[in-house]
Amino acid sequence: MPDERARELERRGRVDDSPAARAAALLARARAGDQGALERLELAAWLGPGPERDVLGRVPAAAPGFDEAAQAVIQAAQTAADHKGEPCIDLHLLAALAERPGPGMRTLLASLDVDLRQEYWSPLARIARDARAEVSQSAFGRLLSSTPATDLVATAHDERVSLGDPIAGTEHLLLAVLLLDGDACGILKSRIGLVYQETREQLRDLRQLDSEQGSPGM
Repeated sequence: MPDERARELERRGRVDDSPAARAAALLARARAGDQGALERLELAAWLGPGPERDVLGRVPAAAPGFDEAAQAVIQAAQTAADHKGEPCIDLHLLAALAERPGPGMRTLLASLDVDLRQEYWSPLARIARDARAEVSQSAFGRLLSSTPATDLVATAHDERVSLGDPIAGTEHLLLAVLLLDGDACGILKSRIGLVYQETREQLRDLRQLDSEQGSPGM
């Protein structure tokens, strides 16, 4: 059936951009030796059921390309969403990041003069949860400003690759939240003043400093 769909779309001059077709394309690239495509495929399969898991034929034991701190944040966000019977979105991820920012995100925010003392930082988790409750109880249109966690995690992976980092941490998840400009991004902008470009440039500068000093990074 998928082959028939592809042939029909080709006959009409259209491209099959369905989730199943994208997963199949990733698999083809992975089999051709594209390590990035394999990581994206395994990452999506690790996150939950879907066409990526179907074409891969297995559930990866860990999120490829993410350190333990970042995986713990992603899993905490997914668990919170599952507990409420909701799709996991950026607000779940922000609440998890606020509770467990990890060494990479701590170093980045400290370099931006963000006060990470518990009494200032931890309320973000409550703010994110309150905003999430508002989203879940409101009209469907309100959901459009929320970002699926799967998109955020894939974007964090791409940020890691773009920066040339060997593995993604909580700092890359933070960049993804800021880049995709959903509800969680709005909270970070209004409460802390974080914006994507400045935060990314600061992370790049930290990486350059690590390189010059011969440090392995955060």
